[in-house]
Order: sequence, then structure tokens, then C-alpha cells
Amino acid sequence: MARPNILYVITDQQRWDTLACYGNRQVFTPHLDRLAAEGTVFDRCYTSSPECVPARSVMMTGLPPHRTGCFSNGHAYSTEAPTFLRLLREAGYLTQCIGKMHFKPAREGFGAERLCLSEEIPGTVAEDEFLTDLHAAGFQWAEEPHGMRSHMYYVPQVSQLPDRLHTTTWTGDRTVRFIEEQAAGERPWLCWTGFIKPHPPFDPTVPFNTLYDPVEMPLPVRGPECKESRNFWQHLQNVGKWMDRDPDEHLCQAQKAHYWATISQVDVQVGRILAALERTGQADNTLVVFNSDHGEFLGDHHCWGKRSWYEGPGHVPLLVRWAGGVPRGQRRSQLVSHEDILPTFLAAAGVAAPRACRGANLLDVAARAAATTRDVFVGQFAEKGHALYAAIDGRWKYIFSAQDRKEQLFDHDDDPQELRNRAGDPAAAADKARLKRAAIEYFRRDGYDDPIDGQDWRQYSPSQCEMERVLQIGKTCHGVVAGYRQYATWNGRAKNVFRPEGRVS
Repeated sequence: MARPNILYVITDQQRWDTLACYGNRQVFTPHLDRLAAEGTVFDRCYTSSPECVPARSVMMTGLPPHRTGCFSNGHAYSTEAPTFLRLLREAGYLTQCIGKMHFKPAREGFGAERLCLSEEIPGTVAEDEFLTDLHAAGFQWAEEPHGMRSHMYYVPQVSQLPDRLHTTTWTGDRTVRFIEEQAAGERPWLCWTGFIKPHPPFDPTVPFNTLYDPVEMPLPVRGPECKESRNFWQHLQNVGKWMDRDPDEHLCQAQKAHYWATISQVDVQVGRILAALERTGQADNTLVVFNSDHGEFLGDHHCWGKRSWYEGPGHVPLLVRWAGGVPRGQRRSQLVSHEDILPTFLAAAGVAAPRACRGANLLDVAARAAATTRDVFVGQFAEKGHALYAAIDGRWKYIFSAQDRKEQLFDHDDDPQELRNRAGDPAAAADKARLKRAAIEYFRRDGYDDPIDGQDWRQYSPSQCEMERVLQIGKTCHGVVAGYRQYATWNGRAKNVFRPEGRVS
């Protein structure tokens, strides 16, 4: 089989349960559901790190955060670890990135031959093709073209832009244009298309804003133990997003209606992209992978945001299609993650994966239902006294927060909605110990001893643990989100300004 083109389409902050192919019969995503029917659906894909930058670092390198040093949005990508962009380019592929990449630095490329960016928070107009086009269209007055942030961050809203100029449509346009340009090309290509949405603000365009009736939206998943079970990061996100007061049910439903609407908006563009592949005769020889970097709580467990391995923020969609290379209409239940993206792309292209990569080849898993990936998935977000860790097997999920040393344990056989924390239950002690041990040994095997002390998690000193101080900062941030305020006029002047005392200038 000839080396295929590779189309990697990702969204930002999309939960796994927002597609009909994952059981949601209310959301309207016909094109993604068609992609699922024509390929293989992976039912248990977990984000390797539930924040944008570290998750994308794992996608690119196939290496977990502790092996690249990229633990959070505040860390730059490793310039030493090879990426699938660089390795495929060296193998003769044309490598193109379109939309949101969240590269740090923004235009580094990390092996991409071409960049065409629409970043959520760009530095200047000049380094962002979407903003350049938007200004050329006369919309330079739109100071927040991706939705109003600050205290409006989690308030449902309608985009300032017409649909034809919205970042979602623009990203679809640019991807379609690239596919059409490559119809007569001599080189195989990889196109990484990144949509900003459904990342907040939830700002669908007209007419998508009325696609879902809020009163018909399911209420958030909640139980009597949820508030008591919350850890440091869940508290911090709630305070920073002005959601710690538990908004009323109607606001929660309106949030979900607008969140789903932005996903349906993306789905329309996915349909256009798939049609372009067919129209240009490239569909059969293109490996298409749809994925997201992480999900979103959306009010479940009285929480908002990401930065957790609860099902909402931690479990993401993964669809794979390749005529002749991936079976149609199949589902796989193996544990998979972002670590498996690089090995899969390289295997399709006939390129050997770096020895440091331990991820699975998803093409092999799709072809063989009995193929193995990992017995326990281990993930990490942040580091040292702020770190969050997860260990997940086929039934149990264990989460540990270093900041407050809080453990969470859920039994998906009896409690798929994760409403009962079993971490303190003697009947579940053996399973908790087993997963905790698996996580600790996972890090020890790589010589990463920072989070561990013998057979236990390291205890950080009070000077390294800042929960009360950080939460107090969040409570004093008036008109800001988690200490940040978006007020740029997109002309290169300062935009995200953080002050330790919680004031913005």
C-alpha cells in the first residue's frame, strides 16, 4: 500500500460524549458520525495531560510530560524531542499546520514546513493568519474575535463575527484549500488542522446559536459527595471562572446548548473537509484521525474547566479512518492516549518510531481486536507541589492531587458517572494501592523521582504548597479569569497580564 496522506483534525476542549457515535442522541454531528461509521471508534482514549500545551506536546512527540519537561501551559515545547512533523518531513512529506496549534514559541513550527495559524490568544496580528485576514475584511474592530473572556468567559454568548469570518469557518476554508492544492501534488502530505472550539468562550455564530434549546439540555452530572470530593485544581478553576457559587440550572443548560452548538459548527467544517478529499480523489489514500486535546467539566460534579481526569475533562474522542488500512464500523475498548498518535502516523508512513516512544500503533489496534496497548494508563498535569496524577485501568480510576494530597478513586463498573469517591473505602483499598503503585513505578522506571518518596507520593513542604494563597488570589480577581484578563486590541500590545496580588493592569 502506498504511503498515505495524513489528516489530523483536532478540536480543543471537546468531551468524548459529544458525538452520536459515543451515545449522545441529542447532539447534531452527522459528518463526524459518518467518519466513525467508515472507520474505527476508540472508546477509551484519555488525554495524556488535561491542558492544551502539554497535551499537544505529547501528541507531537509521543512522550509524556515528565520526559519532555512540558507540564503545563506555562512550559515551552521541547526543542530536542523529535516530532511527527519533523520526522515525516524528513521522510519526504509536506507538513502543513492550520488553525490552533498552541505552539510555544508560536511560529517555531517544530518540523512543520508551512504554518497557517488561528491562535486562541495570538501575540500579534502579523504572526496570525486568521487575524490578518480578519483585519483585511474590515473587522479590526473585533477586539475579542474568539469570544468575550474576563467575567464573560463561561457566559453563553453569540459570536461578534458572521459565520463566514469565524475562526471555525476560516480553519475549514484553509484546510479545504490545502487539500485542493495537493490534488496534483507529487509528495504525500500531512495536514494538522486544529479548531479553537469548543474551547470557551462558548460563542457560536448565527444561526448555530439557536440550534439547541437550553431547556432540553441534560443537567450536569452531580451527586451528594461531589463537592466534598473536589481537589485543589477543581476548586481553583471554579474560583477563577466565577463558577464557585454554583450557577442556576438554566445557566448550566444554556452553557451546554452553546457548547454543543460550537461542536456542530466544527462538524459542518469537517464535512466540507471530507468532501474535499472525495472531490479531489484523495479520500481513499488519506488516513484521517479526529481527536481532541482534553475535555470540559461543563458543570459536572459542580466543576468547570479541564485539568482533571474525571470523564468530562479527561476522556476524549478518537476516530480513525483509512480505506484499506482501518476496518470499517469497528469499535475498540483498549486504553489509548495521545502517546499513540506519533507511532501511528509514523507506522502509516513506513517510518521507524524513536526508541524512546512507548505508544501503541493505533492501526494495529484497529486491525486486531485482541491487540494490547497498556494495562494501566498513567497521566500527569503540572509538577512538584501542584501536580495532578492519574492511573486508569479497565475498571478503576485513581487520581492524586499533590497540592492537597487528596485521592480520588472511582469504580466504573458500579459508578460510571463517578459520583462516589472510593478512596477511603476499605473494600477498595487493594485496587487503590495497585493503581497508586502502577503510577509510582511508571515514573520510577524512567528515573523521574520528583513526585515519589519510596513507595509513596512525595510530601512537599508548605513553602511549595500554595493552595490557600492561590485560592485567595482567585477570590480577589475582580473582572478577570484565573488572574488573567483578555483586553488586547490584537495589535501586539500586552494582552494577558497577571499580577500576584490578583490585580490587572
